[in-house]
Amino acid sequence: MPQYIREFALRRLRSSNMSAAALRLANLWGVNYEEDPVVLAEEEKRRELTYVQWNDEGSPGNIGGKSQPVPDLVSDAVDLKEEFKVLLQSGETVGFDAEWGEDNGVAVLQLSTVSYSILIDIPALSSNDTGCKALQATVGQLFAGLTSARCVIGFGCKEDIKRLRDSPCSRSVHWFPHNNC
Repeated sequence: MPQYIREFALRRLRSSNMSAAALRLANLWGVNYEEDPVVLAEEEKRRELTYVQWNDEGSPGNIGGKSQPVPDLVSDAVDLKEEFKVLLQSGETVGFDAEWGEDNGVAVLQLSTVSYSILIDIPALSSNDTGCKALQATVGQLFAGLTSARCVIGFGCKEDIKRLRDSPCSRSVHWFPHNNC
């Protein structure tokens, strides 16, 4: 592999706050890689300016100029229904983002309006019938267009939707709709 590609990969990893992965690759490639604290701090500042932060003005983590705590991970069916109700009452447009690991399914689903966010533990909820029913009654209904939300938005959401559909489910009927979301 050409040196310039290796250097590019290391820069991209470091700029994504993945210095440990960059260091591992540099060691594998026999490339000198130094973690200069000043450079890391500058890159962190650039990331904060480039990407929306939880407590930026206009974000759910900043209400009236006050920083809000990061939401707890919802892994209980009753909590999901309660949090989802609050979410729908907080705005007509819901944004979503899914995080996943090596397997096909989604690990965490984030749903947000401009003033409220919930983080949903998909594996915990989809592991039992009660959780699957709660997911179907909330997230499933949202993506089927059957809630009061006017629209659901995401960035690069085709893969997120595919992985939501591929998430495990303890029931024979999956909680995520198979229509054209």
